[in-house]
Amino acid sequence: MQTIIQVQCKPVSSLRAAIFNTKADVLKDCRLKLSDKKKGKNKWLSLCSTLTTIKGAIKIKWDANTNLLTARVVNRSKTIPDKIIGDFTTFLLWQYGKSIISLNITTSNK
Repeated sequence: MQTIIQVQCKPVSSLRAAIFNTKADVLKDCRLKLSDKKKGKNKWLSLCSTLTTIKGAIKIKWDANTNLLTARVVNRSKTIPDKIIGDFTTFLLWQYGKSIISLNITTSNK
């Protein structure tokens, strides 16, 4: 199963960059931590859970033309992604709720 989280924002600078620049303590309060990033033309950011029982990660991209943050939840093993999705959406609404127009979560079986 693949889960995609799309966050439509008001015109703002990169929400992906804002998440990257979030203090580690704030991420930790939502049981998340920065795990990887890619610089250059196709920038992305990866978050994972601080809980060892939650396997997988969230890969985040930002499209400046549409002000759309796209997060793809990558599961490891046969874990259900509900907890990491809940932690991530809690974090987004807590830290950036005033910038968010809509938040959509979709799944597909692959």
